[in-house]
Amino acid sequence: MCGICGIFGPAEPARTEAMVRAMAHRGPSDHGVRHNPGCSLGMTRLAILDLSPSGHQPMATPDGLIQVVYNGETYNFREERARLEARGVRFTSGTDTEVALRLYEAHGEACLERMRGMFALAVLDRRPGPGRERLLLARDHFGIKPLYYTWRGRRLVFASELKALLASGLVPPKVDPLALGQLLSQGSVRQPRSILEGVRMLPPAHRLLAQGGRAELARYWSLGVDRVAGLRQAPPEEQRAALRATLEESVRLQLVSDAPLGAFLSGGVDSACVVALMARHSPGVLKTFSVGYGEEGAEMDESADALATARHLGVAHSHVVVDGTMCRDALPHIAWSLDQPSVDGVNSYFVSRAAASEMRVAVSGTGGDELFRRVPVVCGHGGQSAPGGFS
Repeated sequence: MCGICGIFGPAEPARTEAMVRAMAHRGPSDHGVRHNPGCSLGMTRLAILDLSPSGHQPMATPDGLIQVVYNGETYNFREERARLEARGVRFTSGTDTEVALRLYEAHGEACLERMRGMFALAVLDRRPGPGRERLLLARDHFGIKPLYYTWRGRRLVFASELKALLASGLVPPKVDPLALGQLLSQGSVRQPRSILEGVRMLPPAHRLLAQGGRAELARYWSLGVDRVAGLRQAPPEEQRAALRATLEESVRLQLVSDAPLGAFLSGGVDSACVVALMARHSPGVLKTFSVGYGEEGAEMDESADALATARHLGVAHSHVVVDGTMCRDALPHIAWSLDQPSVDGVNSYFVSRAAASEMRVAVSGTGGDELFRRVPVVCGHGGQSAPGGFS
């Protein structure tokens, strides 16, 4: 899942290196630190595209004046790469990181409007000259990838995890009382606040541009109505066809990987739809994983539904049974892994741990139930299913 970090302003190399070490669990494939006058960037990498050393980060343009650390995936990177190559840009890797870097080189911060995916990135632009360097921080449209930041004197400190900020030695471990209240009353800390006092999470679809000790925070994208002209007034069958085509495209784009890839499968509509589409487009037999709770948690156990779905779709399914003792013993590591505290995430922890023994990437349908609760017709029609699980 990768992790990025850095210090913009008076930077001591040891601080950034400590931040990278604090996120080693996010990227066992590679790590790197790049020090510049007035800025230090760090990265720990989980290699998904181009597993060779060509994907090493921090990554820079040939002249070294633009540097990037990047966590995530840009699903349309192949199309954007082709456009850049048509303009004469030459690439040295097969990564989407390099595409993001060269998009910034060509379009500046407007590159964010061209990127479709889930990402958190930091771009250091040294082209304005010494003392006038610019730092761009950005987060994807829906905030899938995390990115925290804080000002400490003349320094802007940022990282994918709170642990990395603490490891810098610049951020005190002081709890924000308002954030604590949100956690206890609502089960999570509401963005842009974080559990640490003075530390903010960059909001989804926002970018932060820092230069000369000042920063500007702005939204670069918003979800509006009528994004597809006339679709709201179209007949239901046309709306269903458009929705299915969108789901097909979305899943297909997320299957681009040079590393083994599987899926989390629960009993919900969201993961069933995703796995059905993955099974159709994946070469070979798709591997899926689910978690159940046995007799102790029978009332919330969806493993039987997951197994039935897996059998219907013909995927290779693995099931993990979690009991109270396992939760108790793993609780300290679960809390540590969450980073930003939340009452949710225990099931994700165990199913992720099971999948990690076989693959680097697992697709999930998290959040989809809320969207598709009213449109179950997408996944079937009249009780009949077509090959691959979709009618």
